[in-house]
Amino acid sequence: MPVPHVRFEDFESDAFKVFRKKAIASGRMTAKDLEITDEMLLRNLRLTDGEYLKRAALLLFHHDPEAWFIGTNA
Repeated sequence: MPVPHVRFEDFESDAFKVFRKKAIASGRMTAKDLEITDEMLLRNLRLTDGEYLKRAALLLFHHDPEAWFIGTNA
């Protein structure tokens, strides 16, 4: 589900760093695969819908998903 009013700039890079480390460690992706911007990573993971980010992108990578969706805190 696309979420309006959320921009790539609203995300912090820590979650992307963790994702990259775990993706490489699991063998699902190579370091070469991940030599892209965070924005491109979200697009490649199909977490965008046109110019909007999907709800899953916020749940996975946003530093405060609770600000967008109640009940999502860790």
